[in-house]
Amino acid sequence: MGFLNKLMMGLLLTQVVTLAPSSIHLNWHVKETSVYVECDIPGVTYKHAHANHRTKPVGEISVTVDGEPFDTFHSPAFILKRLPPGVHRIEVTLVPSSDSPYNETESFIVDIPHAK
Repeated sequence: MGFLNKLMMGLLLTQVVTLAPSSIHLNWHVKETSVYVECDIPGVTYKHAHANHRTKPVGEISVTVDGEPFDTFHSPAFILKRLPPGVHRIEVTLVPSSDSPYNETESFIVDIPHAK
């Protein structure tokens, strides 16, 4: 069970996207105005992970919401906080670095509920 699955066990909305082999696998959950995202990209580590002992390509994740830059993450699990109510297109891109041949993107749609 992944980190976010353990964290968000009580949520009703769970999505999984699986692309072609060696591509991005995304799990995401919506809770209130936040989207919890977990990326599994075979063969990829992230910039902060054991910088002196790297054996796999490194990468960082760039996220856009509705076509606008949102944030860059250096971890496979992250939270997009305080999204406004409504339907949003989230795009997750593994940004290539000098050590990484990756440049893959996956997107998904979320519906952030209006506050009750």
